[in-house]
Order: sequence, then structure tokens, then C-alpha cells
Amino acid sequence: MKCPNCQAELDERLAICLSCGFSLTTDHSQKDIEWSELAQMTIEEVEQHFEQHSKDIEEEDSKEETNPILAEYIREHKEEATPDPKPKPIEIDLSQKADDSPEEKVEEEPKPPEVNKEPEEPPLENESEPSTNAGSSKPRHSSHKLRYFALVAVLIFCVWSGYQYYSVKQAEAKEIELAKKENQQVKQVKSAIADFYTDKQQTFLKPEALEKDTTDLKKLIEDHKDHQAYTQLQSAYDRLVEKQKLTQSVNQLFTAPAIQGDALADSLQLKSDQAILLTANTADQSFNQLMNQAITTAKEQRAKLEIAKQMTEQLLSEETLTESATREQYDAAKTAVAAVANQALVEPQKQELTKVEQALTEKEAQAAEQARQTPLFQTNRQNLPILNQDQGQINDASNPAWTWNAGIQSKVIQTCIDRGYIVEGGYSLEPVQIINGEGYYNLYATSNRAPLTSGYSASDLPMYLVTINCKTGWFQGNGGH
Repeated sequence: MKCPNCQAELDERLAICLSCGFSLTTDHSQKDIEWSELAQMTIEEVEQHFEQHSKDIEEEDSKEETNPILAEYIREHKEEATPDPKPKPIEIDLSQKADDSPEEKVEEEPKPPEVNKEPEEPPLENESEPSTNAGSSKPRHSSHKLRYFALVAVLIFCVWSGYQYYSVKQAEAKEIELAKKENQQVKQVKSAIADFYTDKQQTFLKPEALEKDTTDLKKLIEDHKDHQAYTQLQSAYDRLVEKQKLTQSVNQLFTAPAIQGDALADSLQLKSDQAILLTANTADQSFNQLMNQAITTAKEQRAKLEIAKQMTEQLLSEETLTESATREQYDAAKTAVAAVANQALVEPQKQELTKVEQALTEKEAQAAEQARQTPLFQTNRQNLPILNQDQGQINDASNPAWTWNAGIQSKVIQTCIDRGYIVEGGYSLEPVQIINGEGYYNLYATSNRAPLTSGYSASDLPMYLVTINCKTGWFQGNGGH
């Protein structure tokens, strides 16, 4: 069996190495240096730790030196190992030689060494001390060297750890500074986006923000692609651009900006006669509602423009008044044109209506002149119809001459009501004759509630009023046109 420390042969009866003093029963594992703990200690604490460790080793060595069993064992082995250069003569009592038996002589032979043990004990003790000291000097010297090397290693490790710690802290400080700077820049980008809006919820855009260029803002956001707020910034930017473009498109529908922050402008006028396909479909419903309100206004104005154009077109054909054109149609077209908010868009229609009005006036004058020249129309003082009935023509009810042109009947009736001849529901129309392919009807008052008939009794009714041309709207009675 060999010593784990110095590899010398060990006596199996002992638990201590005679060469280096290593104890087999000592728990050396508990005395090993915990390098992981030293890494957390300062240099002064490390030095104190090793000084205390050295003292513990010296105390252990001194205990081993004062161990009486060990000293005795060393002395015995010293006797065996060290020959006596001057053996002392053994003194034998010759007087007893003859009396003793051979067996007794044999027993007496070991006695001389026992007699010589006492004077030899002091030298053995003196010799054992240097031997013990010599044996323990080697491990003690080795332990000192080990402590020095360990201390140097710890110092190097501490310096290296300190440098690494300093480097890490410097890097962390730099990262923190960069993070602060980037966070400040991100905050500025958010503030720049918020400046486009009128409210904290970022719903409606400021009027002056509609034409602001967002190119620089986009570049600032791209510079922070690795920041945790990048997705949020990009989404906010996309919403801003979407609202900006949609608001601009809505404003372009009108002669002046329609969107004023979170409200519509007053007196909106459609800008042009073009199809409106625009719709608002953003993620912000309040914004969509305002945009769609403006879009609806534009669509309504364009619908009125289309009606005015259609009603004007049916009065003229190649800039000539159509045969079916009536004063009532003209009035309806004129009303439709006036309903268009932007009168500049219906300027062509207004010019056409001027021509229609002139043509209708000429047509009505010609019809009146013709009626005066026709002997069939005879006024009288008895308030009789100016045109007598032709029963044969009346019986031809399917003749298209009896068909009223569009708007003629309602126009004449309304005129008579306005003049006080009749009241609503207090009149009747009867067919009379067909002249030149045009049917004529007599109008009678059946109620005395009108201003004209208020002085008459029920027996005076029905009262003849006028004769009407169902094609042209011309009418005349005994009182003139």
C-alpha cells in the first residue's frame, strides 16, 4: 500500500505516512480550496483565507509530531534501521553458569538488550526528533509552494474576473445608453405621428396635415426595425398614410375641401361630372362615417345633375323643340337644373332651357292665333262653351288625339286653381272635338268653394270655364286666354 501524497510504502498497521506525515483518516476533501468561492472574494479576503489555511496545516503537523504513538513507532524503527557501532559486551555471572541449565541460558540471552535499553532511550529520542523533522520538512515546504502558486493563480483569476466584469459592465452601460437613445427616438416618432391628428385617439387628421410629406417619417421608422416598438410604429404609419390618402380623395370630389378636421364643411359643391366609386373602409369606424358622409353628399349631387341633364334632353332633339315638349316639362327641367349645387356643371342645360322656353312661347302664340282665326271658337255672354261637342268624334275614344301629352293636364288644372277658377276635386273635363289631330276638352267647375264660383248656388253648377288643347296646353274661355 502506497501513500497517496508521496507514493512511499505504508505500514498497514498505521494510518499515517512516515515519510510525509499524510494522515489516511483526515478528510482532505473538506480542506480543498473552493475556487468557485474564491472567485467571489476580494484579494485581501483570499490572503486571509490562505493564511488561516497555513496555520491549520502547521497545527496539524505539530499535533502529528507530539503524537506519542508515532514517536514510539519512529524510535523503534530507528533502532532497527540504525546499527550500534559499538556493541557493549554482555556481562554474565559465571558463578551461576554451572548451575543454570542450557534452557535457562537460552532464556537469558534476550536480557542484555533489555538492560541496554535504558541508556539508549535518550539517544533514540534525540535522534527521532531530527528524523521526524526531516520527514515533515518536505510536505511543509511543498504546502508553502502550493499556497504561493494558489495565491498567484487566485490573483490572476481575480484580475481576469475583474477585467471581464468591467468589460461586461462597460458593454452593458453602452447598451443601456444606446437603448435610451433609441427609446427617445422612438418616442419622437410617435409624437410626430400624433401631430398629424386632431385628437389623442388619432382618429381625424388636421387640415394642414393632409399635404404634409411622410417620407422622412417613414425613414425614421425604418431605422428602428430591431426595436420592439417597430411593429406598432409601422402600423400607426400605415393608418396615417391610408387616412391621409382617403381624405385627399374625398376632398377632390368637391370644389373646396369637404373635411375640416372631424366635421364636414358647409355648402359643398360637386367638382366634376364623373362617376364616384370611392368608399371608406378603414379600421376606424368613426373616420369611415365622416368620409362616407362626404362621399354620399357627392353622389347625391351627381344624381341631381343626371336628372337635370335627362329632363333637359327630352325637350330638345338636335337643338330643336320636340313635338311632345310642353310648358310643364320645361318647368320641371328648370326646377331640376336649379337643384344642382354647382351651377357651373349645368351651364349647358341652362342654355338649352332658354331655347326651349323661347320655342314653347312661340308655339303657344301660334296656337292662340290659330284659335282666334278659327270660327269654331266663339265666345259668348251666356257663358256657353266656345266649342261645340262632336259626338261622333267623342265616340272614337281610342283615337290618340284624345291622349293628353305628358304634364299638360296637370299644368292647366294647377293654373286654373291658382287663378281661383276651381278648387282641388271641384272640377270635371269633357271631350269636345278633334281639330287638326289634337283633342279639345271643356273644363267645368263643380263646386262653389272656389273664389270665382263662391257667389253661385249649387243649381248654377256645373259652370263652364275654358276649353283646353290636350296636346299643347292652350286653353281659352269666354273671358279670353
